[in-house]
Amino acid sequence: MKAKTAERIVSSKIIRVAISLALALSVCVVTPVNAFAAGSVNVTIGDDIPYAGYSTTHMYADGEVAYCADPSAATPSPGTYSKSSVSDPDLIATMWFSYGAPGFDASMFPDSWYDGSGWSAEKYIVASHVLLSYAYQDSKADAVFGTSGDFEDWARGELLGTTWKSIKASKGKVSTGFEAFCIHTGPGTQVLMSFTWDKGGLKVAKVDSQAGAEPQGDATLSGAKYDIVNSSGKYTFVDGRYYASGEVVKTITGHWDGGAGAYIAKTTSNALPCGTYTVVESEAPEGYLVSDWSVKAEINSDGQIVDLTGSPCDDDVIRGGVQVTKSDVELQASEALGGSSHDSLTTGSSLSGIEFTIANASEHKVLVGDKWFEPGDVIETIATAWNDEEGAYTAQTAADELPYGTYTIQETKTNDSYLLTDGRPRTFQVRAEGVLVAGDRYERPLEFFDQVVRNDLEIVKMAEDTNASLQVAFKVTNVSTGESHVLVTDKNGNVSTASSWNKHSDNTNGNDGLLSSENIKASDMDSKAGIWFSLGEDGSSAAVDDGLSALPYGKYLLEELRSDSNEGYDLVTKTFEIERDSTAAKPVWMSLDDKEGPKIQTEETDKADGDHVAQAAEQVTLVDTVWYENLKTDGTQYTLTGTLMVKSTGEPLLDADGNPVTATTTFKARAASGEVELEFTFDGSLLAGEDIVAFESMVSDGVEVAVHADISDEDQTVHFVDIHTTATDQGDGDKLVTGTEIVISDEVSYEGLTPGTEYTLEATLVDAETGEPVMVKDGLVEKQVTGSATFTPDEADGTHVVEIAFDGTGLGGKSLVVYEKLFSADVQLASHEDPSDEGQTVTVVEIGTILVDAIDGDHVIVSGKVKLTDTIEYKGLVPGETYTAHGTLMVKSTGLALEDADGKPVTATAEFTPDKPSGTVDVTFEFDASKIEEGVELVAFEECLDVNGNVIAVHQDIEDDGQTVVVDNPDTPKVPDEPGKGYDKTGFDTTMLFAAVVILIAAGAACGIYAIRKRKQASIESDEDADSETDES
Repeated sequence: MKAKTAERIVSSKIIRVAISLALALSVCVVTPVNAFAAGSVNVTIGDDIPYAGYSTTHMYADGEVAYCADPSAATPSPGTYSKSSVSDPDLIATMWFSYGAPGFDASMFPDSWYDGSGWSAEKYIVASHVLLSYAYQDSKADAVFGTSGDFEDWARGELLGTTWKSIKASKGKVSTGFEAFCIHTGPGTQVLMSFTWDKGGLKVAKVDSQAGAEPQGDATLSGAKYDIVNSSGKYTFVDGRYYASGEVVKTITGHWDGGAGAYIAKTTSNALPCGTYTVVESEAPEGYLVSDWSVKAEINSDGQIVDLTGSPCDDDVIRGGVQVTKSDVELQASEALGGSSHDSLTTGSSLSGIEFTIANASEHKVLVGDKWFEPGDVIETIATAWNDEEGAYTAQTAADELPYGTYTIQETKTNDSYLLTDGRPRTFQVRAEGVLVAGDRYERPLEFFDQVVRNDLEIVKMAEDTNASLQVAFKVTNVSTGESHVLVTDKNGNVSTASSWNKHSDNTNGNDGLLSSENIKASDMDSKAGIWFSLGEDGSSAAVDDGLSALPYGKYLLEELRSDSNEGYDLVTKTFEIERDSTAAKPVWMSLDDKEGPKIQTEETDKADGDHVAQAAEQVTLVDTVWYENLKTDGTQYTLTGTLMVKSTGEPLLDADGNPVTATTTFKARAASGEVELEFTFDGSLLAGEDIVAFESMVSDGVEVAVHADISDEDQTVHFVDIHTTATDQGDGDKLVTGTEIVISDEVSYEGLTPGTEYTLEATLVDAETGEPVMVKDGLVEKQVTGSATFTPDEADGTHVVEIAFDGTGLGGKSLVVYEKLFSADVQLASHEDPSDEGQTVTVVEIGTILVDAIDGDHVIVSGKVKLTDTIEYKGLVPGETYTAHGTLMVKSTGLALEDADGKPVTATAEFTPDKPSGTVDVTFEFDASKIEEGVELVAFEECLDVNGNVIAVHQDIEDDGQTVVVDNPDTPKVPDEPGKGYDKTGFDTTMLFAAVVILIAAGAACGIYAIRKRKQASIESDEDADSETDES
């Protein structure tokens, strides 16, 4: 038995050797060989590995595991052999997943060895050997050559069945860089299978897009992360995991490389299987924005490091900005104490224009604008301005101006109205893109508080004529804020606002009650009361501080109040300014003497008629005449400025741009007394019902020397009124009128009248085309069409109707406009005279008709069915509107309507839409005139109606020949007035008449007989022709 088995094995081996040689040759011929893979390989041989009655051998090719692909052939000797690459996917995949290859996967193999035992390294080698033999030779018998039946059955079902299917299904996962090859060991020896798996790496560099290899500010170029993406179009196997094309296979981080002198991120030289990769930045280093930079890397050989540093990843540094807030230290708010509506330094204080300096406190230089700044360098200066969005005074850079870094900001220059009391530098950091930093590095607000300039006023008051000291009261007003307080001199005429004179906190502003007193007495004054100005521009108030001066920076108005102690003297009015702080300058000092000074009085009127009433029109001119006294005649120049005020609000009248309406003139007085005029021209269309008051101020050398600003002064006031009108037909309320007795109702709406006062409206009718008054005949003369109405309104605004009556004859088609004027006490106050105003306009409609016979166009009709055409000529209709012409036939002799057989009036209607104001339309009457007596005259009456059925025009003249037709009907002879008088018997022979009638009758009979015979003859001939045709057929 054993002899036979050995003989079978030997003979089989001989056959197998022969077949193997043939297969080896065929593989070399059939298997594609890649030129780049050709070369030699060093093969080493190890111990045998017995299995299932057969054995294989431990073999290696250049250190990598090698497998016998031909079990029936002899094991080769160690040595150097040629190799050739193969491209069969199944063979490559089997090599990839074999034991000792990179892709070995134990899960692809059966759960246990063929005999039920567990797996070992040598068993995996045997199994891989069987699989490779099958993949190479495509023969299961060859793959299990020499093995026992149990092994063969197991191998066929498990290895060459299930495992083989798994390998084929996963062959697409063979990694890039992997190459399987055949080793040809010579005739009679085995063909071996082994592999190479080439791997390499790459490196990239990081730079600042502006600074290059050096970071900006506090940023760093270290720590950038880069994703390496498989771009080979197939799987790659990295760190024990498969990655499809497009997946990130590895992330590397950049660091400073002293040798390279750059920030480098790199892999090891065997981190990435050969193939194509795309490198992208996935995370920017601190202080930088992620770049859209990407670069391709081709790893072609084992151990190759692809150097990508020549195209470094350049990142933009994060940029932000800074915003500081400027506040008042007393108010503890961003509000100017003594300021005016956040404007610049005009009359009061402001927190605008205060400068801050920014310096680089970062580790590295920074690029701002187009200039580099080293650590410690001053970068720029910014200035404060009012910020509506923030509701504060702020200074700021652009939101992308400063690179990621640390900076200091310090107030370095204030304006004239504030002291620089908060000059310590603050440190802040820019850490986010496009963000304005508003806090320091400890997140405390970047808010700087300064002290407003303050000083005091000292006054000595006496009478000029006697030099006697006077105890008087002065109203002191901050021009910017309007804050006013009363300052009282002592009995020696002296006073000071300084806390050293009277503490601010002692009965603070205790004399302000004098402002509401009509008769001030010296006994009412408290000369020991303190004074304190505290109002900010937005309404905040500063607490009383005896350590500060009373008056904030700005312009002030000092007005002496009338009291029993200065009666008989002119009151002093002066302006003064607080410009320098009490720490640097003495208080403002004044010695005031009561004496005669400049005075002004004014009267404001409407330039159009010189009265105190003006019409609310688009262009109004008011004249303010100003009389002055006590002016100097030595060449002193005076500037007079007028401002129009709205009495109802007490605020200035504003023009279309939001600016007060003012007028100014400058002059030199030739005499101590005189007058000048100011003209104000403005849009007054919205002022109906308002009173406009002129305030005047006279200034010399920058000091206000006289003022007249009394909101209740009637002489300074002009009242505005206005009227508008709507004219309609009184009959039906529309805009079309007609007839000889037209009445127009003109509804006048008025605004701004004085209730209880009598007014008169006068209306005049004007031709809209010519602009001339409409004239109508009044007997032998012509007169204008007018109307008037007198009324007394109960309220300032309302309406009143004026009626205008006239004969519209000859005015057909004309558009007539009603002009209105408003009078009071024979003085014209307002007018409304706009020829293009459709509301003021009515149109006269007129129609005329011509009635004719529709057949021949004359004015005579005959017996029978009759059709008459009445052509209506119209004037003054509205093109595009729909109208109806309605006619009725009238019997002229009776004045009644002609009736048809049913007793109904004979009428006709035509609906039409004119395309022009003037034109014609036909109305057709159809009726039976056979019973109408000859000589009867029929007249057409016509009326024109609008779409609502309103009659807008008529033409009904019974005597109008053009509207008349006459009936010519001999079959209805006229009945004699008396019996026997129908014919004149004298001189007339009735015998002759009778003979003529007999002859006519005979002739008619003969004609009739002849016609009958001709008809019978024709009938006989017709019958004969019909019979002939029948026979022929």
